[in-house]
Amino acid sequence: MSRGPSGPYDRADQLSGAAARTGLTHTLELTCAAQAIAYVDRLPEPLWMSVNSSAATATGLYSLISANHTTCSRLILEITEHLPL
Repeated sequence: MSRGPSGPYDRADQLSGAAARTGLTHTLELTCAAQAIAYVDRLPEPLWMSVNSSAATATGLYSLISANHTTCSRLILEITEHLPL
């Protein structure tokens, strides 16, 4: 779960709400996912990482996974939507 700095954006819902209001949801999701994906291979076996992403952002995650040479068997991608499809 992503958290912002201490203050008005330290809760995930506050951070994502601010991103949505400023048109930065895609950027925030990719930035958070990039940090998580870069860490996956540092987790001790048999742990794995689950990354939540909107469907719009999920297509951009493939390049992040490839660029980091991430072990995909230890990465779970969860597609979540907060808006009607």
